[in-house]
Amino acid sequence: FDVFTSALFYLGLVVALARARRPEYGFILLWLMVMLLPGALTVDSPHFLRTSAVAPPAHLLPAIGLLFIFDHLRSAWPWARYLTASAAVVWLAWTATGAYRSYFDDWGRTNHAFYAMEGDIAAAAQYVSALPTKEPIYFAAEHYRHPSVAFLAGPVFDRLKWFDGREVL
Repeated sequence: FDVFTSALFYLGLVVALARARRPEYGFILLWLMVMLLPGALTVDSPHFLRTSAVAPPAHLLPAIGLLFIFDHLRSAWPWARYLTASAAVVWLAWTATGAYRSYFDDWGRTNHAFYAMEGDIAAAAQYVSALPTKEPIYFAAEHYRHPSVAFLAGPVFDRLKWFDGREVL
């Protein structure tokens, strides 16, 4: 979360804790705590896949904080509903733009993203699929019969001979 969304998250957390006896708030808090356990109780923590079920309640809490602010503004000034709706649209556009920039521009152009998205495996699969030879092709990958290679190599996939480069001389 950016700084503003983080502040809304903590405000939403305080509001949810204050209203925890109501089922909808209690459920969000329970969901958040229970789904953090798989990531907290494993050796290789934190692990994104084990904690991905935390995303929905974690994104509901800033919305709860924002609604809390909007409700208090509207009760003080009835005309503020137009201001709060406009502020919500601006906030959503701002966070969406920031998320796009962080994902596609800042992270998406890094070497880490290339390897995380198996760009090296895709390039190797496209290379072997273009080879004119009918001979067997020896291929070392992270695991046997890599699914990305199976998809991208096409008919050449049946000619591939797999080995683990860490165990073969």
